[in-house]
Amino acid sequence: MRHSLTLTLALLALGGAAGAAHAGEPPLEARDVPRTLRAIRAHLPTLREEEPATARVVAAQLDLLAGRLAGTKPFPRRQRPTALLYTCYEAEGVGDRVKVQVKDTSGPLVLILSGCESVWWSVEVGRGVDLRKVIVTGAERQTLENPQALGEAEVLLLGPGQGGRHLTFEREDDPDDPARSRARLRELVGDLPLVVLERYDSAPLVELGPASAEWRQAALTTDLDELRSLAFRGLRARVRQELAQHRFQAVYRGRLCEFAGLKVTAQGPRLRGHHVALTAQGSFALDSHELYRLDEKGQASRVEFRKEPGVPRLSWPMGLAEDAPRDRLLIPWLGGRGGIFAYYPQQDRWELTWQPPERGRHVDLGPMALSGDGSVAYSLAWDHGGRGGSALYAFDAASCAVSRTIELSRALPTDSRTGGQLVPLGERLGWLVGEECWVLEPSSGRVLGRFGVHPLADAAPAQAPSPR
Repeated sequence: MRHSLTLTLALLALGGAAGAAHAGEPPLEARDVPRTLRAIRAHLPTLREEEPATARVVAAQLDLLAGRLAGTKPFPRRQRPTALLYTCYEAEGVGDRVKVQVKDTSGPLVLILSGCESVWWSVEVGRGVDLRKVIVTGAERQTLENPQALGEAEVLLLGPGQGGRHLTFEREDDPDDPARSRARLRELVGDLPLVVLERYDSAPLVELGPASAEWRQAALTTDLDELRSLAFRGLRARVRQELAQHRFQAVYRGRLCEFAGLKVTAQGPRLRGHHVALTAQGSFALDSHELYRLDEKGQASRVEFRKEPGVPRLSWPMGLAEDAPRDRLLIPWLGGRGGIFAYYPQQDRWELTWQPPERGRHVDLGPMALSGDGSVAYSLAWDHGGRGGSALYAFDAASCAVSRTIELSRALPTDSRTGGQLVPLGERLGWLVGEECWVLEPSSGRVLGRFGVHPLADAAPAQAPSPR
């Protein structure tokens, strides 16, 4: 699939000394900057009451960042090295050549150049640049034409026939690539803060340094990421404590598991499906195409999809939520315009309950969960195709009409939008995806953080799924 020209800026806090304050927190992206600034400002009154000294530091830093964003205050020179990854799928110039001009970087730099297809790279270092290391890597063989011009900088070539594990372009059509790439980046740069500049077709000449708006935006994102960690440190600690009070069941590592907080306390047999609902009418599981009824041993039998004439077929179901007051299951789906189907187990009947307007903004609905009182159905949502921002949709559970669209305080990862489960955690929601749980607050739209799931090696076997 050929992409249009895109430029993505991200900061990855990679553990260690620089990332210690970010423990468990995902990296900010450039599109998160306005929302993160608003979230920190909104949190300041609470911070002033609970942590006055921290609040004063956060308020001062907010003013400084606002000045940098407006261009009225300079960016400081950094003493600690920063890693910069410039990655492209291919070079658009003659002979697949890309010249990278590195100008004043406001601090020591480790430069990583990555191409998916073969690229001939040359690096031109400006006066005053403290270039410590250059790593050239890619899915196909890469060439650095002028290593002798890099002075005392260490040069490392990684790729096919060049030794080491290589880093590839994070393509949208392979959702596993980002996770693998992040792991390899940690191996390459350790705990250094990392700025990522990504293009599909690289121009023949690339300028890196404070003169470019992209660089300034990335530097701002770096500082804001650190400030976010400081501002919400106390809140994250409280949320972690509160999570321990909740008990729920969900699919984890392909098995139905019982959770106490985010610790697995028991696990059942392996299931067919990514979502599960244990209802008074039976136990059900959902995979990427079908709904299944589970017997007492956890064995799955397909539920036949029956539709009325003119109703679209069920395609790419994304979530499964029990609507107990109405004795049905709600299933958001992606195909075409997408929408929400309801399945009534007692009647073995399907009903199309909601579709977005034929004209206007189309969204991809994701995992769904009902509020504790059963009045609201919440669904994660991304702009169509996952190319835009994320939000939380609140539906009236009875009619499935959209009651409000909740802007989240930061974007959720698009590479995980087709997976995970949404579980109610009191007045909050938890999005279980992979080994992590994102905690959301529907009342405010705040993303309270990402927390790790803790499997227990001695977890007791859980009973096979059975109706409540």
